Amino acid sequence: MTSPNVETILVEPNGYVPNHPTYPFLIYRQAWRGGDSPQNVLAHFAGNGWHGGWVNGVFPFHHYHAQSHEVLANLGAPIDVQFGGPAGQVVEDGTGDIVLSPAGGGHCLVGSASASGIVGAYPAGQEDWDLKRDQPDHYKLALNQIPNVPLPLTDPFTGTRDPLLDHWQAA
Repeated sequence: MTSPNVETILVEPNGYVPNHPTYPFLIYRQAWRGGDSPQNVLAHFAGNGWHGGWVNGVFPFHHYHAQSHEVLANLGAPIDVQFGGPAGQVVEDGTGDIVLSPAGGGHCLVGSASASGIVGAYPAGQEDWDLKRDQPDHYKLALNQIPNVPLPLTDPFTGTRDPLLDHWQAA
């Protein structure tokens, strides 16, 4: 592990993807080095208070979670992910990158057949994530849910308050 180089992407509501009104997506470039197993990453996240871990991929449709934040670590090949909804920004999620998606933050796999090698988890107390799509009924419900999602207590990578809480601060 290395100290993360953090990129931020703040996205306005887009179609029926609400995005978070104040928390940007955070991308930690090349935080993980080669040879890290999914089980080691899951254990690392759990040790830092992020649970409900899984290993799979990013869905190839626009979706978001209105009742939880999410961390995604890419241990596989680079993929292109669109953040923020149908008119959002497409970003290469490289091998070893970590993405922190705030509640309401839309994400979608684009330009790739699969995205295996993605390891995900959620802050303590938010493991029962919900899956919402780019749809009017999901959007309306999400607008009431997102403001109630608490800030995580720790950064899933560092286990401390920063750099996550340097970028996400309570309103």
